[in-house]
Amino acid sequence: MIARKYENKVIFDYPLKKFREDRYSKDVEVIESDLEPLDRAIQAIVLSQYKRKLFAEIKQNVNPVVLLKSETLSANKKIFEDFKVAVSSLNATEIERVKKRAKGDLKAAFDYFELHSITIDNLILELKGDFDEEHLLIVDGNNIDSRKQQLLNSLEDPANSVRAIFAVDMLNEGWDVLNLYDIVRLYDKRDAGKNKPGKTTMREAQLIGRGARYMPFEDPNKLTSGRDKRKYDGDASNPLRVIEKLHYHSANNPRYIQELHIALVQTGILPDTKKQLELCLKDEFKKSRLYKKGVVFVNERESLVRAENDGTIGRTISNKVFKVKMLTGKMRTDRIFNDDLPGEILSNIEIGIKLRELGPHVLRAALNSFSTYNFDSLKALYPQLKSCKEFVESDKYLAGIPVSVDGDKGSIGEYSQEDKYYIAKSVLMEMEPILRKRGQSYRGTKVFKPADFRKMFRDRIVLNVAVSSSEAREFGESMKTPKNPDYALDLSAAEWYAYDDNFGTSEEKALVKYIEGKMEDFRKKYDEIYLVRNEKDVKIYDFAEGRAFEPDYLLFLRVKGDTEKFKNMQLFIEPKGAHLQEQDRWKNDFLKQMKSAANVSLCTATDDFEIWGIPFFNESDNREFDDYVMENVLEYPSTPD
Repeated sequence: MIARKYENKVIFDYPLKKFREDRYSKDVEVIESDLEPLDRAIQAIVLSQYKRKLFAEIKQNVNPVVLLKSETLSANKKIFEDFKVAVSSLNATEIERVKKRAKGDLKAAFDYFELHSITIDNLILELKGDFDEEHLLIVDGNNIDSRKQQLLNSLEDPANSVRAIFAVDMLNEGWDVLNLYDIVRLYDKRDAGKNKPGKTTMREAQLIGRGARYMPFEDPNKLTSGRDKRKYDGDASNPLRVIEKLHYHSANNPRYIQELHIALVQTGILPDTKKQLELCLKDEFKKSRLYKKGVVFVNERESLVRAENDGTIGRTISNKVFKVKMLTGKMRTDRIFNDDLPGEILSNIEIGIKLRELGPHVLRAALNSFSTYNFDSLKALYPQLKSCKEFVESDKYLAGIPVSVDGDKGSIGEYSQEDKYYIAKSVLMEMEPILRKRGQSYRGTKVFKPADFRKMFRDRIVLNVAVSSSEAREFGESMKTPKNPDYALDLSAAEWYAYDDNFGTSEEKALVKYIEGKMEDFRKKYDEIYLVRNEKDVKIYDFAEGRAFEPDYLLFLRVKGDTEKFKNMQLFIEPKGAHLQEQDRWKNDFLKQMKSAANVSLCTATDDFEIWGIPFFNESDNREFDDYVMENVLEYPSTPD
């Protein structure tokens, strides 16, 4: 009986470790300090305030919450009272003491305040306001009521102003919150035994696991599509990396931290090992003409409103025939079992009209039934529009739109005013999502503008890699010592490779080996050859929809002509595994379009420039990429056209 009940049920094993590896959690970072508990709390609220400002910069109304965890009820009440006094009497000396010891993300917070002209005094005023008693919540077994319970359960609501929670153990079970960003451990206790984390440490690890749930937010640069995943694991220098972390503030107790790390690994919250990788532009490359005087060409993203601001309703609408089926009220009966006696045959009449034939008063009445079509909304979509009257009566807007009416009348004049109103409303209803999309749609410009190479590419790139993930292990391998000897290459000796190493995927390593194998042919054509790894430094936008794209590599080539006129080529290259080619097909299409579509906005007396994209590189099926390189890049004319 039990077997029958559950035989059609599907059970998925999705452990926390896999959840974290798939980037659905915050990253966890422990901040150790030998500060007193109250000073650790002040350190945490400074970091919390920094996170709040980062969310505000990307227009996210998020209040980061700090959890201050005590060991006993009496300690919890005492730290609550001490914290209120400390915040209300906060002074510059105390903040300077925290600043002086700051490292990592806490130092980044103070750097941010300085960069944005937020003085210590300004910061103190903010902290006093945001962490006064009104925004604090103390909860324990003897101190909980329905109001507090409601506040605890709605912390993610922007209207909930709680910034700090003081608790003992009651939040360990059945409580998690997306906007928990800092946990302060206010005691220093260990209960390990036989080299294993004790019950207290395991409970703390479980609490961290609940707090590590990810707060969804959009990448402001639209470079990644996932709201619900960490986006900046490979970009340690990105300031938004901080709001993808849960910070655990603890006393400086190496044995406890080691035990906590073991507990976090066991529960799947942390990878087994992390390592930090560093890429640097070679000193020799920094002496090159490309680095000192060279340019990188990039395009921009423009809204469809701006792109099609030509005083018309737009091609998407004007080229569409809107179809309206009228309700005639007729009925038909069919003889199911007698083929010799067919039922009544109904015949409809289809007529083609322009919207103007419905009459301006009908169109205006239909417009008034939609909030989308008020003048302010229309003006935002069509900046050249002068009035609603123009929108209704001009052939450039509504009046000229073609409509096919399927009904029982032979001409539009035979339809009643009520029918005409129905036709108009039907067309406007179908048009509404097109207008909404127009307001939210973009396209990449075909003009590529120059930017200084030195300003676009960083001299030093820091990458964080989780070693427990097989894909991350592969990504973290140097090309000097990869596990696959086929990819081995000492890039420090390759003058054509700008950075000192490559920690990319196997496809990326295979691409670099491919370029190395063609280097003799390249040198026959080009005086300058530089392959540059793009770690989120350069982004371009596809022509069709303005989607952001960061090709993994840029290849810069320069050939000198007979007339002292230099031809410069910038090629975008993207290695792509077979399993990703279909979902990223738009990128491949974009790369193929560049050569004929890209318009370079710079030409000097001594230099011409061309922008090309090469079809995807794939190690196992590389014919299209190789043919393009052989037939185009390596057969490029060495003299000016």
